[in-house]
Amino acid sequence: MKYGVRLDLREVKKYANDVQKKYVPAAAGIALKRVGTTTRNAAATKIRERLAIRSTIAKQALKVKRIGNGMTISILATGKPIPLRDYGASMTKQGVKYRVARGGKRKLYERQGRRGFIVQSRGGHVFVRIEDNPPGPLEARIQKVFGPSVPQYFVTSIVTEVMEQTARDRWPKEFAAAFRGVLIRRTGVDIGSSLGGLGT
Repeated sequence: MKYGVRLDLREVKKYANDVQKKYVPAAAGIALKRVGTTTRNAAATKIRERLAIRSTIAKQALKVKRIGNGMTISILATGKPIPLRDYGASMTKQGVKYRVARGGKRKLYERQGRRGFIVQSRGGHVFVRIEDNPPGPLEARIQKVFGPSVPQYFVTSIVTEVMEQTARDRWPKEFAAAFRGVLIRRTGVDIGSSLGGLGT
């Protein structure tokens, strides 16, 4: 007599296809959002190696946007100038001093020979007079002072390379974790052990 076991994988394949159709898009969306945030943070950290700004300022200048069918993300740098206040501006006896490059020397701010000053009642921002004071008690108009914006540093190869590497490293880990989470929430089944090396 011959004994044997015959396995029909058609049902297994059908089940796998059904699971993929139901849960992969949701897991991919979650993973994309997480990867986008992590990649943006990595870019902000790299930018801060060049610019003397706080982490929150750098992150605010970078936006994560989902495009097309929602399965693609872009990280965009806003062109909005950064107030000079956020470059560590402080009032000294000589006038307002600030630093743009991290590790660079502090500079005295002047525009057409007019030195800047800080107005605490306006958020501690730096201002400068745009004309000479007229005769009498009135004072000349003032204008808020800004420093460099993020985009000119965002497009450098050192920043784009760290973003690409971060995205490549994080995607398989985030997708595995998201897929496992979606299955647990929707089916109650934990297949974490069967994901193998995807999450590592």
